[in-house]
Amino acid sequence: RFLKPLANEITTVNVGTKEDPRLVQIGSTLSSEEHECLVTLVTDFKDVFVWSYEDMPVIDPEIV
Repeated sequence: RFLKPLANEITTVNVGTKEDPRLVQIGSTLSSEEHECLVTLVTDFKDVFVWSYEDMPVIDPEIV
């Protein structure tokens, strides 16, 4: 059984602002209700995600 790539089945959503975008890719095969719930969840908890290397001060930059 082969899996097909999801490139055509992904939408990009900005859960940040125009000045400080926070882009998240979400599957476009979700129902509109599932999509809305997921966007709301990620937006509500966007402060727990790492958006840049600056968000990980304890990680040695040599590693990344």
